[in-house]
Amino acid sequence: LFERFYRVEDTRGRTVEGSGIGLALVQELVRLHGGTIRVQSVPGEGSVFTVRVPFGTAHLPADRIGAPRQAVSTAVGAQAFVAEALHWLPGDPGPAETGPMAAPARPRVLLAEDNTDMRGYVRRLLAASYDVEAVADGQAALEAAMRDPPDLVLTDVMMPRLDGLGLLRALRDARPTRELPIILLSARAGEEARIEGLDAGADDYLAKPFAARELLARVRANLDLARARREASATSAAWRDRYEAAVRASGDLLFDWNADTGELVFGSELERVTGYAHADFAGGISAWLAIVLPEDRPRVGRELARLRTADGTGYAAYRIIRKDGRIVDLETHGHFVRDPSGGGRRMVGFTRDVTERKRAEAHQAMLIDELNHRVKNTLATVQSIARHTLRGSGSVTDLGERFTGRLMSLSQTHNLLTEQRWRGAALRDIARAGLSAFRGDDAPPRVTLRGQSVHLGPKTALALGMALHELATNAAKHGALSCHSGRVEVAWRMADGHDGTPWLHLRWTETGGPPVAPPVSRGFGSRLLERGLAMELHGHARLDFDPAGLVCEIEFRMPAATVPA
Repeated sequence: LFERFYRVEDTRGRTVEGSGIGLALVQELVRLHGGTIRVQSVPGEGSVFTVRVPFGTAHLPADRIGAPRQAVSTAVGAQAFVAEALHWLPGDPGPAETGPMAAPARPRVLLAEDNTDMRGYVRRLLAASYDVEAVADGQAALEAAMRDPPDLVLTDVMMPRLDGLGLLRALRDARPTRELPIILLSARAGEEARIEGLDAGADDYLAKPFAARELLARVRANLDLARARREASATSAAWRDRYEAAVRASGDLLFDWNADTGELVFGSELERVTGYAHADFAGGISAWLAIVLPEDRPRVGRELARLRTADGTGYAAYRIIRKDGRIVDLETHGHFVRDPSGGGRRMVGFTRDVTERKRAEAHQAMLIDELNHRVKNTLATVQSIARHTLRGSGSVTDLGERFTGRLMSLSQTHNLLTEQRWRGAALRDIARAGLSAFRGDDAPPRVTLRGQSVHLGPKTALALGMALHELATNAAKHGALSCHSGRVEVAWRMADGHDGTPWLHLRWTETGGPPVAPPVSRGFGSRLLERGLAMELHGHARLDFDPAGLVCEIEFRMPAATVPA
């Protein structure tokens, strides 16, 4: 009992810090005077201290005897101790310990101290700058902190019900109070006690007795540090939110690969990109390689092997098989970093689904190739038209009219195909566009179109458009369309050929015009119909110069890609 700070758990007294230093000092003073001190104590009844000190000075060394003291005693009267002891009685809440109401901007400090004198002293020190809520034990402090978390907790170590270290652990375990700055107060001085408190998770440790200025400085410094941490955390959280929003907007899959262990960690877009869950890649990089398309796997493996032995940036383009069986194109970009915690070499980066881009690039390449092919074909067609027009023209005026007419026919068919994005055109639309200048407003019309709905591919549409233009031009100069009574009928039908594939049969019939005679020489139009058209469409074309009117029959196998409308 006479040892400094001797403590018995779960005992009731003015403080649970133990005997403190008072009884140890008393014992030392009695011994210095050559006396003895004894104690008899019964729990719940009281204690009797018996001090025996010899009278006189004969038993004392001469160097320890001083002059009589004249100063008035400053000892505290017994009434102060009786008043404090009354506070222990049940039902007596004791004096109010909460500081005066202050402006909301003042920081709030929660003080936990079982010693009434110390509690009042510390509260008075802090009340000038802070709103102070003072409680008498750790349990009350924990309940107050959970109810309304303060800005700082200042707690004694040795307290009833819940001591300071227990309070510290409870506050650190609860999410609302996990980041609160906590200062421990204790009569245990020394480096070992300080280290124990800081190891337990305290932000600071202050030994009793302490100077008022030191306490205020410690409280202010910890509040400033906590505010700086909150501001930094808020800034970091704001940037993290922006970063995560940017990642979600990009659709990229973030990854972190430990090149030494093979461990692979993915971001939130994993299931959207691959269809797999995070648990499916518990095997690390080997599990990822397992979903790479077999023909791409060796190349990706070689790239990984190279990256394991070299720093810098890595890139790989490959395909994977998603969980639903679909094949998607991916691009992976990564950069090696050194793990500061000693976790080895890591690559961090992102993987992007580029399937749609690859399809667009392939489609663009196909369009460029097709455009190149069509431009060459168009130029060849124009060149052929020019060459044959020059051969059969008698004058410059005649040359200009024929050449312009044939180019306009080619242009009209091109316009139809362009409207359909060069996916083809309907036969009726091609015939109507090529013969519109010759139909007139007569009733019945001079040109009649009759046949089922048939869709032609671009190549077939161009060839047939030119053929109809040549027939119409010839009819306007020499045939049925050269006189008012003449009529032209264009009829077509689909029928199966001898090989079972669909064939298109088109018949051009002229009536009511001047008598027809076979030409002395074949011009461009005849050659185009009988040779060029047959060759272009892999079919047959026949001209019948019947005196009653020209008849042209064209038949060819429909391409497999052409579907009748």
